[in-house]
Formats: sequence, structure tokens, C-alpha cells
Amino acid sequence: MQTNEDIFYKLGKIALLPGVLGAVFLRMIGREGIARFPGCQFRRILGIYCPGCGGTRAVYYLAGGNLVKAFCCHPAVVFMAVVYVIFMITCFYRRHLTKKQYPPIKIERYVYAAAVLVLLQFVIKNVLLFAFGWAWI
Repeated sequence: MQTNEDIFYKLGKIALLPGVLGAVFLRMIGREGIARFPGCQFRRILGIYCPGCGGTRAVYYLAGGNLVKAFCCHPAVVFMAVVYVIFMITCFYRRHLTKKQYPPIKIERYVYAAAVLVLLQFVIKNVLLFAFGWAWI
């Protein structure tokens, strides 16, 4: 029987190449290329930030190694990238480099934490926008 850890490890292996290629693409087109993207329709229509606003720029900065700017654009992107790397290394070690049995990683906790982080940044950015007129990104 497959555990959630097994499923997420397989998904992580599948997502590795597209994720790396996407990050490389964003770095290649640069900030000017990203600025030509159509932008967030949620923000254009409703006038507020969506829960994902800033995610593309966060991936761009993360791919360039600028963790602070990436975190400011969208903290959940940095959190998920760190969790992904630690999770994949841990799973690789457990499956291929050791024979010991370990209790499964409760990946759901990290998924819930990421969801809370997405909602927090969504609320904070919009409160700052409406209460102080401060455009975050």
C-alpha cells in the first residue's frame, strides 16, 4: 500500500524537470520578459491581489538565488521550495542509501502550512493595499 510519502515522492520526481526548466526560462527572459506576461486577471478585474500574486516573480528571484526578494514577492514559494528540497533528499536517502525503516513523513502538515502561508500573505497584502494604499508588488 502506498503512503502519502510515496505518492508525493513520485510527484516530486515528475515535477523536478518541468520546475527547473520553468525557472531557467524565467531567468532567461528576465524581469522585462515577465512584465510582458498578461498579468493577474483576478487583480485586474477585482482590484485586489489574488492568493498567487507575486508567485512568478518569486520563482524568478528564487532561481537567481535572491531569497529575500523571493520571500517578499510570495513567501509560500520559498517555503515550498525549501520543503521540496529537504523532502526529496530525505526520501532519496531513505529509499536508496539506507536499509533502516523510518516512520513516514507527514507531508500533509507541510501542505497545510503552505496553504496557511498563502492565505496569510493574501490577507496581509490586501490589507496593506486597502488600509494604506501600499501596492506590495
